[in-house]
Amino acid sequence: MTDYIDYSRMQKDFYRDLSQKSDYQNENYTIRNDAEWIVGHYAMHEKYDYEKFLFEGIEHTQQMLALDYGCGPGRMLKRLTNLFKRVDGVDLSEEVLEVAKNYCASLKNPPHLFLNDGLSLSMLDDSSYNLVYSVICLQHICVYTIRKKIITEIYRVLADDGIMTFQLGYGPGHPYPTRYHDDFISAPATNGANDVMVLHPWEPIKDLLEVGFQDIHYSIVPVCPGDSHGSWIFLQARKKQGQKISVYHLNKEVSIQELEQNYEYFLENYSKISINQRVLSQEDQLLQQNIEKQALTTELQNVHGAFDSYRKHHELLFSAMTEKRIQDIRYLCKVNSLRLGLFGAGQHTEKIFNCGYFQPSDIYGIYDNNAEIWDQKKFGVTVKPPQDITTDDLDVIIISSKAFAAEIEHNLRKEINETTLIINLYPEPQL
Repeated sequence: MTDYIDYSRMQKDFYRDLSQKSDYQNENYTIRNDAEWIVGHYAMHEKYDYEKFLFEGIEHTQQMLALDYGCGPGRMLKRLTNLFKRVDGVDLSEEVLEVAKNYCASLKNPPHLFLNDGLSLSMLDDSSYNLVYSVICLQHICVYTIRKKIITEIYRVLADDGIMTFQLGYGPGHPYPTRYHDDFISAPATNGANDVMVLHPWEPIKDLLEVGFQDIHYSIVPVCPGDSHGSWIFLQARKKQGQKISVYHLNKEVSIQELEQNYEYFLENYSKISINQRVLSQEDQLLQQNIEKQALTTELQNVHGAFDSYRKHHELLFSAMTEKRIQDIRYLCKVNSLRLGLFGAGQHTEKIFNCGYFQPSDIYGIYDNNAEIWDQKKFGVTVKPPQDITTDDLDVIIISSKAFAAEIEHNLRKEINETTLIINLYPEPQL
């Protein structure tokens, strides 16, 4: 228990420091992305449709007493004040709760704010809330035991037929991920520095079922621009004692047994692939070890089968990751007047333009190794040789070639200015 207390103390210290760095005295901090350090990218979060993903299908909310777990400086408390009878907040930082108190002071029905220890909700009575929600909070807690305890406590304070609805980071993408069941109690920082990564819906769903929730809905969606995860998973879980246990994906019921089996099969084969290796890298590795052809074929079929099953079950993941990265890049380049180029004039770049992710006016140039298409217009942008990246003084170059991305990135890092940021649109997953 001492280790968990130490982790919570680190969180408190970290959020105190972020609170002191934030410019809460500036009344414009809620419409900017650079004045506040706890929510981070504040203006972007204000534009994200949290209501849709958190409360879809939930009726009669204005009759509900709601609780925001990890309310931070009160952004969602104020935003949702008219949606519920009252929205209260709980957080482990005294400094941050003080900000929330001031931010919500003018509300007609201001929230009751509670300081907790990051482990429990001991100050709250059983069955005292109709709904508990949490966003960009639980994903920052990289200690599985603590998250499970929090979910158990939330279940306790929910009334019968009450709902827990929350969000977690999903899939590869975050630069410093912690696997779902790991207890990284020695994490040196939080708030995105060391985040938990959900690799399969069964991971959080199993916890919800074990705690006692009966009716669970989940969906996998693009993240809010500014977040580092590949995607987000939103989950709704209802406390319905004595009712049938059901799980739904996008409102379609899924077999709990099949979901669990899919997860077990995925894990069994997923573990055979080393960090930062794609499936084909496994094939190369096995060939080098001179494993017999029949054994190799069986092994690869298992690995490919696991990944095919995973990708089929979560078809939104990889498209959401790409869309999110492009949204972030385009926004940041525009607001900072950065000169942006694309490397690769093939089908992936064509898809980027066809999907409307980029407009020709966003791109200074497209660069490609194929001399036959130099000086031609592709997608409304001139194609140039790679050496022009340096002479064009680009700030950012995006690699939009999936098959040779690693090789292109390696060569670019040797040849172009160190000040040019290289972004690989199709990075190998950090697992």
